Amino acid sequence: MPGGPGVGRGRALLLVVLVGGGALLVGAIASGFEAGDSSEAVAGHIDNFPPGSVTLLRVESGPGSTDLYITRPLGGELLALSRAAFAGGPPGAACATVWRPDEEFEGTSGLFREPCRGARYDIEGRMLSGPAARDIDRYRVEVRSDGIVVVDLVDLRRQDRGGAR
Repeated sequence: MPGGPGVGRGRALLLVVLVGGGALLVGAIASGFEAGDSSEAVAGHIDNFPPGSVTLLRVESGPGSTDLYITRPLGGELLALSRAAFAGGPPGAACATVWRPDEEFEGTSGLFREPCRGARYDIEGRMLSGPAARDIDRYRVEVRSDGIVVVDLVDLRRQDRGGAR
C-alpha cells in the first residue's frame, strides 16, 4: 500500500472469521498495513469486514505491537475492540481474549473468551458472564469517505458494564 508523507509501513497479521448462515471461513493473511505516527492504523477497506465478521489485527509500529479485534455485528456498526486481558488477570498473551465462533452461551453464538478467569463477551464486547468488572474496551474507529477503515490506537475507551446482559 502506498503511504503518504510521514506514513511508515507497519506489519499486520489478520485472522478472519466469518460467521453467518452456519458458514465458517478462517484465513490468515500477512500483509503490510499503513501506520502513521503510531497513533493510527489503516486496517483496510470496509468491504474486508462483512457483517458478522471478527478480524484479529496485530499492528507493529515503533517499539511494540498492538493486538485488537475489528468486529462488525450483524446489523451493527464497525467496532475495534482491545484484545488485552479484562478479568483482572496478569497482562500478556496467555490472558488475551480469543474469538470462539462455535461457542454458545445462553443463546448467543460466537463469543470472546478470556481464558485466565473464564469471562465471556459477545461480538460487541459486552460481558455475558465471568468475573470481569467491565466490557471490552474499544478503540475509536473511523470509516473514511473512500471506505478505508482507520483505528486510532491512542483513543482506547473504557467500557463500563452498561451493555452486559
